[in-house]
Amino acid sequence: MKKLFFILVIAFAAVSCSDDDNNTPEPQKVKLVQTITFNGDAYGSVEYDAAKKVRNMTFLSDGSYAFTYDGEQIATLLFTSNSEFNPMAPKLFTFSYDGNGKINKVVVDNLQKNVVYTAGDNSYYITNVGTNFKYRLYLDNDDDITKATFYNNNQVTIEQTFTYESGKGCMSNANRVSTALAIAYPENDTGLAAFLSRKAVKTNKYLETQMNTMSTSTYANVFDADGFIVSGTEVLFGQDQVTGYQYIQL
Repeated sequence: MKKLFFILVIAFAAVSCSDDDNNTPEPQKVKLVQTITFNGDAYGSVEYDAAKKVRNMTFLSDGSYAFTYDGEQIATLLFTSNSEFNPMAPKLFTFSYDGNGKINKVVVDNLQKNVVYTAGDNSYYITNVGTNFKYRLYLDNDDDITKATFYNNNQVTIEQTFTYESGKGCMSNANRVSTALAIAYPENDTGLAAFLSRKAVKTNKYLETQMNTMSTSTYANVFDADGFIVSGTEVLFGQDQVTGYQYIQL
C-alpha cells in the first residue's frame, strides 16, 4: 500500500511539473530601435553596447551622439555635427551626479552647467554659469519629458510641452538617454530627446512667448502586436509626415 502511495505521489508530481512547464509564460520580448525613417527615407540609426545601453545615435539632419558610461550612469556625451548649414566643432559633455544618481553638473568646453534636481515635481533646473540662459525640464513617472521652459533674464522665452500615449515608445527597452541629452544640449535637441521616450509622443506644443506664437503637432501613432510604436504621422501643411521605427528583437 505504501509503495502504491509513493508511486501515485511521484506520478502526480511529474504531471504537475509537466503542467507547470506548459504554463510557463513566454519571456517578454525585448526590442531595441535600430533605424528611424522619415517619409520612407533613412533618417537615424542607434547602436548599443553588450549591456543594451545606447552607444551611438546618428541623425542625418543633425549629427552623431556618442555615449560613454561609468557603470549605469552616462559619463560623457560627444556631439559631432554633420550640418552643412551650421557647422561647428565637436562638443564633449561631461556629467557629474549627486548621491542619488541625479545629474548635478555638466561641463562642456569652458562652460559649466549647474543642475538642481527637485524630487517633488521630478524636474531639473539648469543654469549656464556666466550667462542669462536658464531652463527647467519636467519629467513624468517614466522620466519622459513633459515640459521644457526656457528663460532669459528670468523671463520665459519658450515653453514646449509633450503628451504621451500608453503604447511603448521607441526607447522602451533601452536606457535613459533623453534626460541627459536634454540637460546637456537643450538648445538643439529638446524635441529629439522627448521622442526618445518610453511611451509614444501624442502631442508636441511649442510656445514662443516673445513672438506670441504657438504651434501644436498631433501624431497618429501605429503600434505593432507587442505594443511598440512603428510609425507616427503628423499632418503638416496638408501633407502626411511619417516617422517610422524599425527594431531588432533579442
